Amino acid sequence: MGVTINYKLGQEKQWVRSTIDVVRDAAIVMLDRSVISGIKPFEIHRPESTKLHVTIGGCETLTFDFRSRKEWEEEHKKNGWNYQHSALTMGDIAKEDDDGMLWSAAFCKTQFAQNIIEHKFVADLIRVAACYCRVAVIFDEGDYYHSGKLEDATGAIEDNGKMIDSIAGKLKATDLEVIQKGETKIARRKQRDK
Repeated sequence: MGVTINYKLGQEKQWVRSTIDVVRDAAIVMLDRSVISGIKPFEIHRPESTKLHVTIGGCETLTFDFRSRKEWEEEHKKNGWNYQHSALTMGDIAKEDDDGMLWSAAFCKTQFAQNIIEHKFVADLIRVAACYCRVAVIFDEGDYYHSGKLEDATGAIEDNGKMIDSIAGKLKATDLEVIQKGETKIARRKQRDK
């Protein structure tokens, strides 16, 4: 539960490495800006030419992991389920041509970001990847990805935090053991009186 950005990306196999290169380079530029913004941690890890992991502050690690649908299906069968296989076999994206394509599907929770710039950085890195991919389907529960307005994400994260706190409070009143991790730290700025 919490504000996430979901993404499904398809890229021709021959262009995946250069796509990841561009996203990594954009992350390096953001790393310099993160020092100014006080974002910690900000880590970039590239375990393979078709994978990139970027940790930005309190957000979950942003992962780009491009594989064939067959590889995602094999992992699905081996483990019983995986998000990537499910995301890539449902909806319109399932109809996309698969010949010579590699696919990445994931989500990144930004609910517990320390500041709204962290959500922006995650969305912007996804946007960089999407610009180079042949297929891109993105859904930002904070609405920043499509609107470009930080106040949209701020409001969504604050509202979602209130909902999480409300549900947790109601559950604590029952006999259930409630484990609540993280804390929403992003809030709307108070409006000045005109």
